[in-house]
Amino acid sequence: MSVISAFVDSIKPRFAPSLLGHRQIITWTVADQAVVSAANLLTGLFVARYAGISAFGTFSMYWLAVLFVQSLQIAMILRPMLSIGPKFECGEEEGYYAAVFVLQLAFSAIVGLGSYVLLLGGNALGLIDQIEGNVGPLIAVLFCTQVYEFMRRHAFSNSRAVSAFAMDSFRYGVQIAGLLVLFAFDGYRTIGDILMLMAASAVLGLAVFRHQLPSPSFHLGELRRTAKRHWQMSKWMTASALLRWSGSSNFYILVAGGVLGPIAAGALRAAQTLANVTNIFFSAADNFGPVWASKIYVREGRAGLRPFMRRFMLIGGGVTLAASLAVALPAQFWLGLLFGEEFAPYAHLVGLYAVAGFLLALTFPYAYVFLAQENARPNFFGNVAASLVSLVIAYPAIYLFGAVGAVCCAIAAQLTRLAVFVWYHRR
Repeated sequence: MSVISAFVDSIKPRFAPSLLGHRQIITWTVADQAVVSAANLLTGLFVARYAGISAFGTFSMYWLAVLFVQSLQIAMILRPMLSIGPKFECGEEEGYYAAVFVLQLAFSAIVGLGSYVLLLGGNALGLIDQIEGNVGPLIAVLFCTQVYEFMRRHAFSNSRAVSAFAMDSFRYGVQIAGLLVLFAFDGYRTIGDILMLMAASAVLGLAVFRHQLPSPSFHLGELRRTAKRHWQMSKWMTASALLRWSGSSNFYILVAGGVLGPIAAGALRAAQTLANVTNIFFSAADNFGPVWASKIYVREGRAGLRPFMRRFMLIGGGVTLAASLAVALPAQFWLGLLFGEEFAPYAHLVGLYAVAGFLLALTFPYAYVFLAQENARPNFFGNVAASLVSLVIAYPAIYLFGAVGAVCCAIAAQLTRLAVFVWYHRR
């Protein structure tokens, strides 16, 4: 925690005295992200160990669909909320959050219904194989995890990091305990059972911490104002999210699964899951970075954002680099220990993923600065450039070089995105 304390001390002078508990907020946010990252890692390794590399690859393909929908939720609802909500004066934000909650419920309902129709239609036409029996669980986990994610991000937007930590500790504790029961006592059942368990843990979290949710408001004037202000950012961010998926590591796992089969998808997902641990600082910072950057921008303008971004880059980049080395160098040991010996031959993928993760970490401080100014264009054009690179090199790289080619595509896409961010910032 000494590195975290140094980071807090370095940025503390940039914040107004009324913003209390900087050290506590960062400490609890990092602790919360540690819980989430550990739970995701444990979930992945339980499925990999008890179901095998091929079934783990199939499960990963389902879970990537959930992550895709969540990326749209982040673009349309959560990222704008984290940048806009903190700008309200005390007492003025209740109507805003109430309206955002209604927008979230509408978004979840539309996505759930749309996904249901697409899945059944694709299965009927033979475009999606082996989906029958898993449609219900997949829709359930899509809807429930979205509403739960809104609740925890709402807590972060209001600087209630301790509440978010309590929510995630409970929800993911239930999920891991349920997986232990599912695998240890009943044996491996189906992917649908795993998805329903994940949805159930989110529902229990919502039930226990429902007091953390804002009361929904159907005041049409407030809804229109909130939707309009969100749209100014989300129209760019949604397009960016769609484009980003064609330049992300998840996209290459999907392509590799189609070209090379579920075993390759399982190996890539295991390596990615292990490497994702190295990005814990910026995964946590995604919950407080946009909030604080917005507060600085309101009080000090662009001049106040420059030192904030430099310190964020220095400390966060250093932490990510150290974590990358700690995971990537003994990767064969970690993969064998956590996921099973059949995953150990893919240790070289972890090092490549760590490089891609480090490049991704360097883009976060730029993104916070752009978001504080409610300017989503750099993110959009960065993703356009990364997507163009992906479309050109993805299939030939994976066809010629297999799983290594997939991760190298991710590195190329992150380099492209970072270059666009740097250009926009300097301009």
